[in-house]
Amino acid sequence: MSAEGPGLLTPQAVTFLALVAFPVLAFACAVLGLILVLQGKVAAGLVFLLVLTQLCALGGLLAWNRRKKSRGR
Repeated sequence: MSAEGPGLLTPQAVTFLALVAFPVLAFACAVLGLILVLQGKVAAGLVFLLVLTQLCALGGLLAWNRRKKSRGR
């Protein structure tokens, strides 16, 4: 086993994260945040909208950049 193996995430896993998992999580967080705001739970809804949705979107962008770098080699 070499010291420079494929790492924890295979290229297929990074592609799945970038194109499926993180966008779906971001959409789900945005919808849940909107529902919470409409129900009157503004603080929890804003946490979902401003924090969790942005974290999922950032994770998707980072995974996309990692995918581009690995495919460019």
